[in-house]
Amino acid sequence: KCTWHILIFRIYQFCPHLFYIRRICFLLGKNRNIIHPFIRWKYIKDILLIGASSFGVTVCPAITLFLINRFLIIYSGSLGVACYAVIAYVTYMVYLLLQGVGDGSQPLMSDYYGRSDRTRLKKIRIMAFVSAGVVALTGIAVLYFTRGSIGGVFGTSEEVSRMISGSLPIVLIGFIFLAYTRVETALFYAVEESAKAMISIYSEVVFLFLLLLALPGLFGPFAIWWSIPLSQAMACMLTVIIKAAGAKRNVR
Repeated sequence: KCTWHILIFRIYQFCPHLFYIRRICFLLGKNRNIIHPFIRWKYIKDILLIGASSFGVTVCPAITLFLINRFLIIYSGSLGVACYAVIAYVTYMVYLLLQGVGDGSQPLMSDYYGRSDRTRLKKIRIMAFVSAGVVALTGIAVLYFTRGSIGGVFGTSEEVSRMISGSLPIVLIGFIFLAYTRVETALFYAVEESAKAMISIYSEVVFLFLLLLALPGLFGPFAIWWSIPLSQAMACMLTVIIKAAGAKRNVR
């Protein structure tokens, strides 16, 4: 029953877009020059390149959820999965806020980049970093000081609540690295460097998978929690390296 409700809602969302599709089809039929194969391929290539990064922002959290749950089942059992379910709920809100800072600043940075106004572009970038930092630190503070009662809100057992209280502070460390990565990724979008944005986004999942393969076997189940902020830190470091390499190339 719930599945049918979701399906009906999606159909309802799609209906208004039919008017735009009809308009596009009319324009395609009226002006055949805009469907020239070369122009069409150019547009498709740009859309795919930009869309791949946006797709990564959406799908990577789901891949992360799957990977961590998979390794928690192997090393910690159902208690570890129950613990991560609660942690994922509360941390995802902060992830969305950080992503919102990046998405909100990207159009402004893109506008000033198009105008070749580097001074204002830099100011917006700094404001975005400050905003993301405030969001990250606020999220860390709120979740850290309420970690003992979070399990009770979700109705978990005392054992799972203790696991949440001990594991959540480790996961919170990653907020600092995400604050930088999300804003820098938005900057890559704004200055037409979508390939760099893709590397920054997808590298986190790759690093996480490699760490999950190595750390739990060496240091035990608790290393699974450390894999999360470590992968985010490694992705942040890679983003810094990419950014620095691009700056050096521009100087030359």
